[in-house]
Amino acid sequence: MHTGIADKYKRVRLPDAKPKQVFDYANSGETITLTPVKANKAKPRFPRGSLLKYLTPERDKEQLAILSGCVQTPLDSFSSATEAILRLRLGDIS
Repeated sequence: MHTGIADKYKRVRLPDAKPKQVFDYANSGETITLTPVKANKAKPRFPRGSLLKYLTPERDKEQLAILSGCVQTPLDSFSSATEAILRLRLGDIS
């Protein structure tokens, strides 16, 4: 049994605790019980290489067809439109 004192920020030092370890506490009258909580290992949402099945030439053609109906300017003049926007932002209006 160890004894600890809470500081003015309500912190208590636990000598056996690991950094970033999470505890569940239960307050029952005069006794406070700390129980370590096991961290769930989160699996990566998209493992490396799992999205490659969606990047196909056929899919690219479909996306470009959809995009051509949404874009205000033709795709060929996209770079010139970008240049114009940058010139306006920098104050170089010509």
